[in-house]
Amino acid sequence: MYLGFSLHSCSTKNPNVKPGAITWPATSAFFVRHGWVGFFENNVANGHFLAPTTDFELYVDHVEQQSLPDNYSPSPGVFVKLFVINFPNGMTGTHLFQGWWFLDGYFTGGTPGTSVFQLACNLEITFQ
Repeated sequence: MYLGFSLHSCSTKNPNVKPGAITWPATSAFFVRHGWVGFFENNVANGHFLAPTTDFELYVDHVEQQSLPDNYSPSPGVFVKLFVINFPNGMTGTHLFQGWWFLDGYFTGGTPGTSVFQLACNLEITFQ
């Protein structure tokens, strides 16, 4: 069973916001799962939502982590696009976790097909 934690210290303007801090059990398996929920009645919006430009990126100590997709539609017109990063062996020591969210420009009045920064959350975790 994986434990999960939430990212803290968020900003819509500064991706390097000062991180919050927590402790977590060392070498305990955990995951990070974040992303987007969209409500669309047209295929154009859904296409931009599912495009790679609507994204969540997780960095640990400034290194981007590989994620697994977890996309589904729980009901008509509702779409969930999540990114899951597993750490099956846990970690030790202190590490900086940074989550960055991007939306396709279609949703922000920008250029469709480009990623537009929306939010960053930073968390310093001490695994002990």
